[in-house]
Amino acid sequence: MQRKRRKTKNLVIVFALIIACIYVGYSLITSNLQVRTSLDVAKTSFDVHFENVKINEESTIETLPTLSEDRTDISFNITLNAPGDSYIINADIYNAGTIDAAIGEITLEGLDETSSNHIDTAIIYSLDNKPLAVDDVIKAGETDNILIKVMYKYSSENSNEILLDQALNVSLTLNIEYVKPTEERLQNGEYNIRPFNAYNYIFNKSVLDNGKSRYVTSSDGIDFSLPSSDTNGKGIYTVSSTINDTFPINYYRGNVVNNNVIINNYCWKIVRTTETGGIKLIFSGYPNSNGTCGDPATITSDFNTSYNDDSNDNAYIGYWYGEVESSSYNSTHSNTNKSVIADKLQKFFNKDNDKLNIYCDNPDIDLNQDYVSVFNKEQLEESNYCNDRSIASDITSIDEFTFNNLGYGNNNTVYSGYKRLTQTFNPTFNCDNTNDIFTDYVGLLTLDEAMYAGLVKSEKTANYLNLGSSSGFFLMTPVYYADGNAYMSYVDDGAIYYEEVNNDSEMRPVITLNNDVKFYSGDRTPNNPFTVYNSAIYEIHHPQV
Repeated sequence: MQRKRRKTKNLVIVFALIIACIYVGYSLITSNLQVRTSLDVAKTSFDVHFENVKINEESTIETLPTLSEDRTDISFNITLNAPGDSYIINADIYNAGTIDAAIGEITLEGLDETSSNHIDTAIIYSLDNKPLAVDDVIKAGETDNILIKVMYKYSSENSNEILLDQALNVSLTLNIEYVKPTEERLQNGEYNIRPFNAYNYIFNKSVLDNGKSRYVTSSDGIDFSLPSSDTNGKGIYTVSSTINDTFPINYYRGNVVNNNVIINNYCWKIVRTTETGGIKLIFSGYPNSNGTCGDPATITSDFNTSYNDDSNDNAYIGYWYGEVESSSYNSTHSNTNKSVIADKLQKFFNKDNDKLNIYCDNPDIDLNQDYVSVFNKEQLEESNYCNDRSIASDITSIDEFTFNNLGYGNNNTVYSGYKRLTQTFNPTFNCDNTNDIFTDYVGLLTLDEAMYAGLVKSEKTANYLNLGSSSGFFLMTPVYYADGNAYMSYVDDGAIYYEEVNNDSEMRPVITLNNDVKFYSGDRTPNNPFTVYNSAIYEIHHPQV
């Protein structure tokens, strides 16, 4: 009996040792896995390689190229039979890393001196036909398509080694070495920033708005009842409820200076992205003589306007509006009459309007004709602009006003934008009433977009929407109709106020760039704004005789 107990005890000890060894071994394995994972993460933080390598349809030779295992070299062995033959490869350069990358060296190996007398080579970007060059920068997450061309050139000279009708066999390998750009050279503008997708760039710079981050101290995220600040949001944020969408919505908030863009010689500020991946911008004036946007940029009195000529009916809160002195909500807010501000906005985008067009003195253009530079309309998205006329029926009094909220004629009515601004503090990019959605190339900023940007009622704050306005600017969202006057929301000196629709304020056009648009150059500051690639087209303008 004693021996049995001792045996059992020894078995327990052995079993415990086995378990301990297994645990230690598992810990070592786990440690090794963790180290390996960590190393992999570090490795992939800088990763630029070729993808989608294929023969171009214009190539006269169909030999497939070879891609190295790490996808950093492209090799090919081809025979060019006669002058005029060409071998053209399409390839994507993809920056799969987490940091920007600059070309440090370009090498095309294998072309001997003899064959080089009869062969031309070119490595160019498909987007703009520019040759690849040292110090070209491709941003993290971006793809740039290139063409690799090898051509048997025509020549009037004969060679003892190679005759013009003799086939040429070449074996070439292309390597493009990318390096991390230095901060000093970036600051000095010594790199050539390649055009990059605007949406991807903004999204990759954003953080979620429903939690703690660098400029948000609350674990609950941004508080929209308070203005933007170093503790309540400054920078680029993603609307948390959209994070699983195809294009999560991102917005700029606070006193930021890095959202400046020049489009066809006009200054704009990025407000947000859209659910289609577009980029919504607000007009911020004309550039200075040196091509910078200043802060604020110049704007003229041509942009002063009322929202509507009259104010004594609920109808006049409409961007488009219906019947005045109607006895129903639906007829009051039917979209049959264009508001004063909607008419002026659409004229802003009329290419025959000289206030929009910029006359061009480009030396490459025939100066015997007058040319005019206009927006490249293909880059603009027909976006949805919301004139939310839904009623906040549960609000029956504001200060000295009482409301029956019928929404027509002279009935005192509170609209939902007022409630979001003053009570629920829950801005939204949704527009629930389809009758209030206006799809166009140009519109106005909404009250909700101003709230996302960091503005609140009456409390002035430093903000990128301080656009140098002398009289404030209208938003697209009504607040209420009370005792004979229709009131719209408007921005003045970093706060949201209410303005009667027949008073003059500034008009700040808002446009939306489509998802294909690319930015390049600059650092987004007023003195060095981003530029939209290919944003202008030139047309002959025949002067009136």
